[in-house]
Amino acid sequence: MEYNVKKQVKRGIVIKHLETPKQLVDEMIEKGIKFELCSESAAINFLTNNSYYKKVSSYQNNFHTMINENGKKVFSDLDFAYLIELSRLDMEFRFLVMRMCLNFEHTLKIVVLNKCLDEGEDGYEIIDEYISEFPDEIENIMLHKNNAYCHDLIEANENRMPIWVFLEVISFGGLRKFCSFLKRKDYFQEWEIDVFSTIASLRNAAAHSHCLFSQLYRSDREKPIYKVRNYVGSIDGIGKMEKKNNLKSICIKDFVTLLYAFEYYVKSEGIISHTKKELDFLFNKRMLDNKEYFQNCITVKNAYSFVKKVVDNWIKE
Repeated sequence: MEYNVKKQVKRGIVIKHLETPKQLVDEMIEKGIKFELCSESAAINFLTNNSYYKKVSSYQNNFHTMINENGKKVFSDLDFAYLIELSRLDMEFRFLVMRMCLNFEHTLKIVVLNKCLDEGEDGYEIIDEYISEFPDEIENIMLHKNNAYCHDLIEANENRMPIWVFLEVISFGGLRKFCSFLKRKDYFQEWEIDVFSTIASLRNAAAHSHCLFSQLYRSDREKPIYKVRNYVGSIDGIGKMEKKNNLKSICIKDFVTLLYAFEYYVKSEGIISHTKKELDFLFNKRMLDNKEYFQNCITVKNAYSFVKKVVDNWIKE
């Protein structure tokens, strides 16, 4: 059974204790969350077997609150079913994001190998030079030597590693760093390393099952690069203020950057075709299954409307 942590303050010290799903449902009722579309018993079952309160409750940040007659802040229009639906959509979105990020990573590795061939590299000297500049990188790789899936590769090449092995055993963050190194060598002057960093961050969030939809309004201090802003601005039907407001959201900014990267870096027709089908299904079918849940939630409606325009534009290209 899943439990949640409740805080108490005693003598200035925060004391935490666990609560049962039934206690959590009672607290949600006090917050104004309704159990009409999803009964209290069904919610208890969901919190016991499907998810935990901390994850599901994070999506309530997108909904409006009001002050009731007792002066307490409560949700004005929020059924527990809405939170379940957002959690499920978020899961499906994360899975798609993961596949896109992995395909993007695969594409980068192919491009890097082909470029090294074009530059006459033998596959060893480029890695020798890189490790000489960043000795910690080989240490990071050796940390994975006990991994059964890459043990043989690392052990057979730990004295001197060729690029085709190096690319197999580095992390996405390591690949981004290596791409930055190649750009400084004038191999890829047109590459935008900030884009790769954004995608690496989004990939990690999806891989660790972070709630991407938990705060669709949350502002990011980092603006997307000019080319991403320009890319979005060129899409018919997206106004200047709509672009500016939506690209402040961390989740939206990162996902739009991933779409931009696919547009300009991924050349595999098979990957592009399959990704377009998945995006089309998610945004033009699955996300509309219970659209009535979010008719009064401006945050969710605006985020969906904006990203759908970007997705639809990419699909039709």
